[in-house]
Amino acid sequence: MKLNEEFERFTSRIFPHPTNPTVTKRDIAITLYTGLLILNEMKNTIGLEAMLEYMDRYCRTMERHDPRLRLAVNRALQFANVRKIYADAIKGTQK
Repeated sequence: MKLNEEFERFTSRIFPHPTNPTVTKRDIAITLYTGLLILNEMKNTIGLEAMLEYMDRYCRTMERHDPRLRLAVNRALQFANVRKIYADAIKGTQK
């Protein structure tokens, strides 16, 4: 799935390299993928509503814990075209 170019340019500026230089893009991808699979398993095991409630509460906890992270991500999301991201993902699964 390809994010729109503005979003990619912006996120590469605000996150040019991790705080820990030993963390690689692969490490980040593994972390994100693991989180998504946990959410998917939660959806399949206890239902979509429970998964969405967990996700919302987890996001609120993260936002309270690190307000700078919330501001940076909200700024990056201004450039994200979620309709395009979704359409690209659906197209990618139909091939």
